[in-house]
Amino acid sequence: MLCWIILSAKVEAETTTRNIIEGQTVEETVLVRPRLGTLIEFPENIQRAFLGDKTLFACEQSGSNIVCTAKGKEGTKSNLTVITRQNRYMLTLINQASVLHDAITFKYGGNTTFSIKARPASNYARDLLKKFDVKKIGRKTDADDLVFDISQIAFLGPNIFMFFSVQNRSSNIRKVAGVEMEVLTRAYLTGLPVQTNKVGGVITEMDKAVVNPGEEVRGIAVLPRLEISSSQELTFTLSEEGKQTGGVKIENIRF
Repeated sequence: MLCWIILSAKVEAETTTRNIIEGQTVEETVLVRPRLGTLIEFPENIQRAFLGDKTLFACEQSGSNIVCTAKGKEGTKSNLTVITRQNRYMLTLINQASVLHDAITFKYGGNTTFSIKARPASNYARDLLKKFDVKKIGRKTDADDLVFDISQIAFLGPNIFMFFSVQNRSSNIRKVAGVEMEVLTRAYLTGLPVQTNKVGGVITEMDKAVVNPGEEVRGIAVLPRLEISSSQELTFTLSEEGKQTGGVKIENIRF
């Protein structure tokens, strides 16, 4: 499975450079692949963000980052307006299945660079040398005849990959929307819950999102670059399209 990640990551990068000054409005087009989020990194915290059509794209904001995922048909578009202290960004999101974008970065310092980066295989090889650890999880649960099974979590350099599968035991076709993540922090001395935070920016990639009756489909969730301590517990929720609440939860995962 890990070899698949390394080999599939060799994609040519595209880069566009602009001169950005304070108060300028920046206009760019962002190609977003369905079910694979595109991370947009800004040089300062986001003050406000407005997504035009929430039925075609989903965007989650966290600090100076936004993760966008395409939901509609290929070729569909929507506007995303992002306002920071110094700039306004007018982005056009386009659903494009044939293009893989790992991240988009705006940087200050002379020219501002708008780059669409695809990590080459050599980058993953360097990550392997820095850190490679696999934790066996072996946790399975089901709800409404949909089985969510987490087999292992791999730490590859600064990246975290959660391997899972989904089995449909019902007589109806089920469509997976993605995986959500929460972090529960407990007090060091008492062990009592202190706070629970929903973590944005989880990217879900599966063999396919539609799971037929009796079928089992594999998936990988790419988790944000978090430092997870022994006092924290992770909860993963498998959500379905068309269902606003509920989902299949696996709780109390600790390292």
